Amino acid sequence: MAGKDSGASSGITDANAGGDGGPAWVDLYNGTDLTGFVVHSSPTHTTTPGTLLTGAAATALFNPEPGMIHVYAAAADQSTQPLALMETVASYTKYNLMWDYKWGTKKFAPYTDFTAYPRDAGVLWAIHGDITQIWPSSIEFQNKWGSAGDIFALYAQCKSLGSAGDSTTYAPGGTAMTVNGSTGFVQHHRSANYELMASDAGNNGYGTDWNSCLLQVDNGAATYTVNGHVVNQVLAVMDKTGAPVTAGPVGWQAESSEVFYRNMRIQVFQ
Repeated sequence: MAGKDSGASSGITDANAGGDGGPAWVDLYNGTDLTGFVVHSSPTHTTTPGTLLTGAAATALFNPEPGMIHVYAAAADQSTQPLALMETVASYTKYNLMWDYKWGTKKFAPYTDFTAYPRDAGVLWAIHGDITQIWPSSIEFQNKWGSAGDIFALYAQCKSLGSAGDSTTYAPGGTAMTVNGSTGFVQHHRSANYELMASDAGNNGYGTDWNSCLLQVDNGAATYTVNGHVVNQVLAVMDKTGAPVTAGPVGWQAESSEVFYRNMRIQVFQ
């Protein structure tokens, strides 16, 4: 893995911390079941509450496997599948969150067109408001094929940095600007793409490599790191009215693409 880029820092201890370096890392996935998580689903993006799933209905979308969560594990390729979010029961304010993801081979209706809808997933944080909504008000760490590390403000707002020439792309040391997703989904692009792109060209170019992500959060400020490279920064999070948001659960998406998540760990600071 390439070394970590210089750039914005949240001031939180590095991901290798533990012992004298800070609080211990804790596995969010126990390797057996979905204890510590709740799962909500919806047939499509909506501002109305989603459906709470338990038992077999939840594991059909987020299947516990040895060492990983397998999203849409048993679903037939090209079948119609709901969108869903696996959220932590706990809420967090100041923390480091890490996870790895890699793509599977399957894609699901209604988003089966690979050109229009590349493989898509991500992690939502600072979740607030109606946490059953798909997607709930939050900020996303995008894991979409080819754009890992983008910010999405989902029915919320955040501040990041951009340049006069391109305010929609993260520019370290640039000008503070608002990513206003108060009425929907608004994107703020990563500074560069560091997703591992080795692929099987015969199967619509899906990635075969694990990608490592690190999200460092401190009361609504955050740094996004992909495979050791800082690619984006959040200066502050606000709800759709502009009120500060400094805490919330985190959640992993099921978004019509087969994906695997592993090494889902958190380091919580008091």
